[in-house]
Amino acid sequence: DCGIPWSALLPEGLDNLCVAGKEYAATHDALSMARMQGDLMALGAVAGVAAAHARGATSSFRGVEVGRLQAELLAVGVLQPGDLGPGADRGIPDAEEAAGLASRLAVGPLPLPDHAALLSAGTVARTALEAAFDPGDSSAETMGRALCLLDSTAAVPALLAALDRRLEGPDLPEGPGTPHVSPDHGWAPEPVYLINALAHAGAPGPGLSPALERLAARLVLDASRCDHRFDYVHAIAYALERVAGPAGIPTLRRLLADPVIKDRTLPRGADPRGNVDERLERFAYLELCLARALAR
Repeated sequence: DCGIPWSALLPEGLDNLCVAGKEYAATHDALSMARMQGDLMALGAVAGVAAAHARGATSSFRGVEVGRLQAELLAVGVLQPGDLGPGADRGIPDAEEAAGLASRLAVGPLPLPDHAALLSAGTVARTALEAAFDPGDSSAETMGRALCLLDSTAAVPALLAALDRRLEGPDLPEGPGTPHVSPDHGWAPEPVYLINALAHAGAPGPGLSPALERLAARLVLDASRCDHRFDYVHAIAYALERVAGPAGIPTLRRLLADPVIKDRTLPRGADPRGNVDERLERFAYLELCLARALAR
């Protein structure tokens, strides 16, 4: 388990505003941690109690004292004692702690709370990770993805090479599997995480676009199944929207012309509640994502 920090409800650059529900700050990976109705109800309650604290004491959401907020949330039952486990009140790591966490990540996975704490350190974490990063280590992919999330391009060449290795087999990796129809917030094939990380870091188009074109050429979509192939198409759309450039246009047009995706949009004036096929609905969503990337 990993708690949601109070700061995730406070938008950067805006004073005296608190968000609740799925608007809280989280990556697509972390969103699976708290996205169900019970989670969203609790986030709404947190925002309400915090608003009362801000109005009565500090006149500012950023001035709310987290310990007092947690105590009242415990008292009214929004939080349970087990929710405030070890590290629940840990602060953002300083340079020394970030360096220690980066060194540990270089030799093996960190517990989720430690990994989240490291990423919360921003520039301090980026500096520590760049100093500890070695493209030849077994941890290079994990550290490289962390660097990309922190807007560093230091690991981009290593992650591009890793993406090529993961896609070089005769079959596309399918991931660990899930009983759900894609997309599933809990998993995706490993190459998808690499593509998303590279796109987040703004990997240069000349490096990423050829890999995405090769991937798109291998995708054989099936209208009766919305599986790992959905995740690959969505990752391509996301990446080419983030790293916009003419090199990605042929890839997007190839996918938009696929009969499984083409013309899946609802006609103007149609009632979306009349949809009876959740798979085709998802392919319509892919058409939207690809068109948006092409417009970009």
